[in-house]
Amino acid sequence: MQKIKIGEYTGEIPTSWDEVTLHQLIDFWNNKDKGISFVLESFSGIPAKTWNAAPVEDVTNDIMPHLKWIGEVPDFANLKCPEYVTIMGKKIKVPKDLDLKSFGQKIMFEQIVKQNINEAGDLDMVKVIPDALAIYFEPLFAEKDFDDERIEDFKVLMSRGMSGLEGYAVGSFFLMNYYGLKLSKRKNLILNLTQNNLQPELTS
Repeated sequence: MQKIKIGEYTGEIPTSWDEVTLHQLIDFWNNKDKGISFVLESFSGIPAKTWNAAPVEDVTNDIMPHLKWIGEVPDFANLKCPEYVTIMGKKIKVPKDLDLKSFGQKIMFEQIVKQNINEAGDLDMVKVIPDALAIYFEPLFAEKDFDDERIEDFKVLMSRGMSGLEGYAVGSFFLMNYYGLKLSKRKNLILNLTQNNLQPELTS
């Protein structure tokens, strides 16, 4: 992580995709069409309006050189499911039978999926992954029976304390292989967007 200061804000930005958290990855996905200032907000936590007001030299000379990795996107569509995931410092083995164990998990998961399938039957997988992971891993993390009232708070903490690449790999593996969901045909959108739209701005 690289420490930075923009205006009155101080923070950190990742220096590689390996340092991106699941929260940052999802935030990037949600902000990807809003412009580079919102992309910078996604990775730094510093508001877009602060980036917009910053001197050009401060951003182009001090920040952009640390973000060249954005144009070197991993092959998200072919990430391998890891044997372990680390959530908030706790290492948890990914079971080979990635299946929901309780009725409550099944119902909550199906509701989340239903809310994120469009008219064409495609699922916005990136938006569903944090919920799917939280529903699945919270009982394993807490070492308690499933309780839907704990899921939302756990999702927030988990997303900020989990690798984005690990989260995406496990989440997509879970959704595709165990539930046979029809995923969006634009599964490489992150790759295409970053290389074709963001990289020129970051390196200009």
